[in-house]
Amino acid sequence: MIFVRKSKLVAWGDALAGGHIPPATAKELGSNVTFVTGNERAFAALTQNGKVATWGDPACGGTSKEAAEELNRAVFHLVFNNWAFAALREGGKLVTWGDSLAGGDPGDAEKALQLRYGVARVCCTEYAFAVVKDSGEVITWGDSETGGDCSSVASQLSSDVYEVWGNEGAFVALKHDGTMVPWGNASAGGEFSSTVAAELTTTSRPTTSCSSSSKKSSQALSKVDTVVCSRRAFAALKKDGAVVSWGDPLWGGDSSEVKPLLTKGTYEIKTNGRVFAALKQDSSVVIWGNKEFGGDVSSVAPKLMSGIKGIVFNEYAFAVMKFVPGMKEGSGVVAWGDPSHGGDCSAVADELVTVVEVCPNAWAMAARRKDGSVVAWGDQSSGGDASGIAQEIEAGGGATQLFKTARAFAALLKNGGVVAWGDPASGGDHSAVDWGSTKVVDICSNDHAFAALTAEGSVKAWGNILYGGQIAEDTAAELTHGIRRVAGNKFSFIAFKTSGNFVT
Repeated sequence: MIFVRKSKLVAWGDALAGGHIPPATAKELGSNVTFVTGNERAFAALTQNGKVATWGDPACGGTSKEAAEELNRAVFHLVFNNWAFAALREGGKLVTWGDSLAGGDPGDAEKALQLRYGVARVCCTEYAFAVVKDSGEVITWGDSETGGDCSSVASQLSSDVYEVWGNEGAFVALKHDGTMVPWGNASAGGEFSSTVAAELTTTSRPTTSCSSSSKKSSQALSKVDTVVCSRRAFAALKKDGAVVSWGDPLWGGDSSEVKPLLTKGTYEIKTNGRVFAALKQDSSVVIWGNKEFGGDVSSVAPKLMSGIKGIVFNEYAFAVMKFVPGMKEGSGVVAWGDPSHGGDCSAVADELVTVVEVCPNAWAMAARRKDGSVVAWGDQSSGGDASGIAQEIEAGGGATQLFKTARAFAALLKNGGVVAWGDPASGGDHSAVDWGSTKVVDICSNDHAFAALTAEGSVKAWGNILYGGQIAEDTAAELTHGIRRVAGNKFSFIAFKTSGNFVT
């Protein structure tokens, strides 16, 4: 037996981006919500009986009236891009809604029929969707330039596919026989050279075609373990720890400069959308991609060859925690990239000892030390200077966790208090909040505001009043108790108010 929590939803923030649940939708959802997901401007909620309800920007899938009958029951999985949604129902039926040009509509009757049964996996680019059916066939729809049209490789995708990945503009499929098939925007990785193809696939082939029943054995033929997507490039991690990349060089598609370092030993790949980072078993990290967005490590390269314990990043800069000989607890920090976005921590290097957490926002970075103190660097107006709140953090027993918006930080303190700093319009000023004797247990953020969950199950918010930093009186009354979790998109928040459990 599995006990699943049911919740009632409460929303606030930008009403046009999901910060308001229309009364009819709220009634439809009731207190039976089990799961919520969404893109930057719309939400979709799943209820106990598998019913889906949506709200937010209609242009981004916030309205699903045309698909309402199909979304009335038996849905168990939701996938989305920023303009459309796809819901997978029991029996492998797929239902879509949102911008028809971005995959909200299959486009023709034949594809609609193909999506009525046997769908096993769903993937998307920025404006298109692809599904893998139980038969191993791939079906695509949406914008043809970003992968919605796979006719040029249709014969290769007619069977035996078991996984598909997508970035903003292209897809790549992995087949049971170890071959990989790309399509979509060529410059975004929708095709690869013969050299890349040879590095990605095995030369051996099964003597008979693989069926779904032989999936486990056929997977062993593939050289590829998984694929990581930047916005316009791909990096494949092979089973032997080697890495192969392709796509737009300005988005990480060319790793030729570091190829000798990527022949083995990689266990994980990270990306900030334009640059890839390969974390290796020898505790080194290898970087490649756009040099203006963190791809240039020339100033710190020797420091990245050993002792790396973790990596974080924003769009323009990276930071790693690094083992320092003689340091009993915590780590040192190495940063690189655009200095105005946190890529240079030299001014506070002496303070970056015994670090246990590094948190980046879009313009700065903050590190929490073992003793609970906080050190920050980057754009000062965006939280890159924590000296002004040092005493407040110390008085609260030190920071236990860091949170961020686009241009501000917040620290949860040991005594249950909160300290915020950075741009006031992005949540850097929490002084207007009436905290009373409330103790905070968790903090959620979007790009512009913070929302704190208290031990009593209430919610406090601060930051940009247009995007959830202020809670209207009638909404605030619903957030005084019973809240177990807060989530958000770029512009609004939703709170989960516990209403019970059901057994499945």
